[in-house]
Amino acid sequence: MFPIALNPGMNTATSLRRRPESSSEKNIPTFNRWSPGCAGMTLNHLKFDISCTCYHKTVTNFSTVRKGVLRMNHLLFFCLSALVILGIGCAEFPTSYNRIEPEKPRLLDFIYEPAEAAPGDTVLLTAVFAGKPVSASDLSWEASWDIMTNEYGYTVATDTIPLATTPVDGHFSDNTSTVSFTFIVPDDIIEKSNAVPDNWTEAIPEYYREAIPRELRQFSRADLLRCITMAAASSDSAANSLLNEETKQLLPILLQCFTVPVQLHCSVKGGHRIVSDYSVRYNSRFSTLPQAGIPVNRNPAVDSIRVYAVKKNPLTFFDPATCSYPFSQVTVTGDTTVLNIDKNNSYFIGVFTGNLDTTLSIDAALGNGEPLPEQHYIQWYEEFDQKELDEVAPSDLLQISGDDVTDGQHIAHLYPSLDHAITGCIVWCEVWDQFMNELYRPHGSTLREMVLRFEYEDN
Repeated sequence: MFPIALNPGMNTATSLRRRPESSSEKNIPTFNRWSPGCAGMTLNHLKFDISCTCYHKTVTNFSTVRKGVLRMNHLLFFCLSALVILGIGCAEFPTSYNRIEPEKPRLLDFIYEPAEAAPGDTVLLTAVFAGKPVSASDLSWEASWDIMTNEYGYTVATDTIPLATTPVDGHFSDNTSTVSFTFIVPDDIIEKSNAVPDNWTEAIPEYYREAIPRELRQFSRADLLRCITMAAASSDSAANSLLNEETKQLLPILLQCFTVPVQLHCSVKGGHRIVSDYSVRYNSRFSTLPQAGIPVNRNPAVDSIRVYAVKKNPLTFFDPATCSYPFSQVTVTGDTTVLNIDKNNSYFIGVFTGNLDTTLSIDAALGNGEPLPEQHYIQWYEEFDQKELDEVAPSDLLQISGDDVTDGQHIAHLYPSLDHAITGCIVWCEVWDQFMNELYRPHGSTLREMVLRFEYEDN
C-alpha cells in the first residue's frame, strides 16, 4: 500500500529529479548519516575569536554535546586558560572563554528566526558581535546546502557558494555590532542533499528499522520525499485526507529521516571564519495536522534575570526556595543594575527561560515513548572597561560559572571582582536549547544584555 491515498491519475513511479552525477562527484567519499560514536564528540556554539575556523551551533546527526562552562574559582579558571594559551598555537585566546576583548571582534550569537525552516522558507539571520565593532561591509557570507556526515560524526560540505543576500547593519544594543539579512532555503534542498541516503532507512540505527513496516521500507527515497513534499504543500484538511492513518503515525520518524543539515559561513575581514549549522525539515508544515503530534522548535526566551546576595561566604550552592541563610535579590532591568558588593556575601545570578519546547526522540517518533522537554543551557560573556584593566590581574576579574537548574531557574555562581578598581562590566547571557537522540534537531538560541555597576562595601 502506498503511504498516501493518491489522487486519480497520479504517477506513483515518477521519481524526484536527483542532481546528475558528475565526474567530480564520483570521488566524493561515502558518509553514513548516523554514528553510534558521535555522542560526546562535537562541541556546540564554539565561537573563539581566532584566526582559524570557528564553529557555531554545531548539529550532529544523532546527538549534540555542548562545551559547558567550567566550574572553578578565579585562580583555577585563569590557570587553565593559561594552559590553553600555551597549548594551542593557531590562535591568541583571551584570558577566559567568557571574556570579550575590546580590540577583537567576537561573535555572541547567530539568531535564526524561525529556529527551523522548511524548503522554500525565508529565514532571518541576526549576527550579534561584541568587542571590536564590525559592519555589514566587514563580513562575507557563503552557504553549504549539501552536508554529509561520516561515521564519527564529522561533517563535510560538498558545495560552498556565495549566499545571495544583502546584509544590513542593525541594532541589538549600543554595546554590540549587529548584522542581519534574510535568505531563502532552496525548494529542492532535501531532494539534492546527500545527507539522506538512497536507502532512507539507513538514516536511523539498524535496530530501529524493524519498527518501520516492511511495506513502507520498500518505498524509494524519491517516492517518499515526493509524498511528503506534496502533503506539505497542501492544507491541513487536504494533507489529512492524503495521508493514511499508518503514515500519519509514522510521519514523525519520516520527517526525522528526511531532515538535512546546512551550513552558513561568515568570514570576518582581517579576522576569522565562522561556520554555523542549521537544519531544514518539513515539521512546520505539519505542526497543525490533527493527531500527528509533529514538534517544531522555537528560539528560547529570557523571561527575567535576578542577582542574589546571600549572607554566607563561602557558599557553593544556592536555591532560593530552600536556602537557610538570609539573602536579597535584584531584578536585572534594561537599565544599569547596581550591585552592592560585600565580601561577607556570596553572589548568584539566576535566569528564568521561556519557550521550553517538547520534542520526540527516535524511540518516541516510532511510537515507543512520549514527547519530552528540551533542555536549555546558558553561556555567559563579560566585557570590562579597558581603562580599568591596566593594573588588574585577569584572575581578579568578575567570573560567572555553573548552571544549576531549580524550579525552572538556571542559577550560576557570580564571583565579584577581587579588585575594587573594576567599577562595572557588560554581561551577555546566551540561552540555547538541546535535545538528544533526535536526528539533526535544529538549535534555537537567544541573547540578553545587561550592564552592571559595582559599589563596594568598606569591610
